[in-house]
This record gives sequence, structure tokens and C-alpha cells, in this order.
Amino acid sequence: MHEVCIHRGTALSLGHVEGCEIVCAYHGWRFDETGACTRIPQMENQTAIPAKARIASYFVRSAMELFGFSERTSEAATGDSRARLT
Repeated sequence: MHEVCIHRGTALSLGHVEGCEIVCAYHGWRFDETGACTRIPQMENQTAIPAKARIASYFVRSAMELFGFSERTSEAATGDSRARLT
């Protein structure tokens, strides 16, 4: 996801995560995993959020997934649900 809020250019890393959304620290705009703005606290009608109110987002896959590893695979091999691949 792009690091900068489209509203005032604040670094989104200064904000926080609520559920699956990033909340900008400056005015509280919320962005979902696709980069779409889902809430602008200053707007009365949240259904009127413009479609262009979005930040760039990028699909990411972990290296573990690419090579077919998962915690479930690790647990099955060791019988230990606390097992971690290193």
C-alpha cells in the first residue's frame, strides 16, 4: 500500500490499524486492503465518498506461501501447534 494519505499527505504509518483498515492519524480517513477510502469522518453521507479517493495498493504474497510452507504444514510435520519455520 502506498505510504501517504491522499488527503493531506500524512504518512499512514503514523496512523493505526482497525480491523482490516488503515486509519490515517491526521483526519481519520480509513482505507481498506484495496486502497479504497471507506470512511471520511467529516462527511455526513459516507455513501458519497468519491471513487477516486483511494491510495495505490499492491498484492503481496509471502515467500513461505510461494514455496508451499505454512504453519499448518509445520504443525502436521511436528505435531506441535507452536512450531515455527526458521
